[in-house]
Amino acid sequence: DALCPICCEFSRTEDGSLQRAYTPSPLHWSRQIEWPWAVRECEAKPSDYVLDVGGGWSVLKFALAKRCLQLTSVDKDQESLIKAKIAIDKLKIGSIIQKQADLRELPYPDEYFNHVVCVSVLEHVPDGHTKGLQEMLRVLRPGGNLILTLDVAVGGELLGQPREDFFVTN
Repeated sequence: DALCPICCEFSRTEDGSLQRAYTPSPLHWSRQIEWPWAVRECEAKPSDYVLDVGGGWSVLKFALAKRCLQLTSVDKDQESLIKAKIAIDKLKIGSIIQKQADLRELPYPDEYFNHVVCVSVLEHVPDGHTKGLQEMLRVLRPGGNLILTLDVAVGGELLGQPREDFFVTN
């Protein structure tokens, strides 16, 4: 994990030790692979509606927004959306709509989006992988792309425990 002092926030805990707050650092090794891949595979056209699930304040939403008619970004964390709003306003990007929402209950009608992008988010949703995936597929138009990545250690357990509920069979 490459750390950037601008992207990473540190604070002192009660015992005096340093604690790093999670931020979606563009220097993180997996983002250098996932973000360009997601933009390429999304295949968004200028007339398309794209949903970015859990993107928070990552730069991915800006790359996707340049390629589509409207980019909708949902995240459960309001603070991340506030940080992104600052950048959206400074860059004057009107094609990005943000909404606080849980990916297990997306507030959009069936088959609304041409593409749904979810980069390294689903593994952070305890006990909701099946519902989250079903929701993303529900709002995706027929023939659309679901771009999904997961941060999991090879040979390791997801979130420190075996996850039988992670895979969708229907």
